[in-house]
Amino acid sequence: MLNKFKFDSKASTLSKLKPILKRSTILKIYSFNRERWNTNKNEIIKKIKTIFNGEVIVRSSAIDEDTTKKSQAGKYLSLSSINSKNTKKLNRSINKVFKSYKNNNLKNEVLIQPMLKNVSSSGVLFTYDNETGSPYYCIEYDELTGFTDTVTAGSNDKSRTLYVLRSRYK
Repeated sequence: MLNKFKFDSKASTLSKLKPILKRSTILKIYSFNRERWNTNKNEIIKKIKTIFNGEVIVRSSAIDEDTTKKSQAGKYLSLSSINSKNTKKLNRSINKVFKSYKNNNLKNEVLIQPMLKNVSSSGVLFTYDNETGSPYYCIEYDELTGFTDTVTAGSNDKSRTLYVLRSRYK
């Protein structure tokens, strides 16, 4: 099934994965592109306040962030622990994430999700070895800090990596 899977923005990819995952959960998703943000900020903020309670993460979802050719995990800004009812902070956070893309492509998106608490481990899955390009699924993960961004931020020297040879995994 994943062989025919087309990777788009992070928001689009997560939305496509959500209904087909059997042993994993993707938290609630709300996304919008720069064009819609530029014309409907108030409507978007209102929708976020309706969908989410408590803290959210305002995540990057640029169209060039994750592709079949390369991953740019951690390249763009994501802001965590934002109060979903605070209009001013939401607005400022969304603008900062869009600004981190360094271009004004109207298709670039921002992804809003609930802030995950009590994390036992988190990480990044690569479909190739990031260092050598070898055909391994590489899962770099942090099971020590309880934070969700240490791997992508490169701020955890105690992360672990699991390698699975792709040709052996079916």
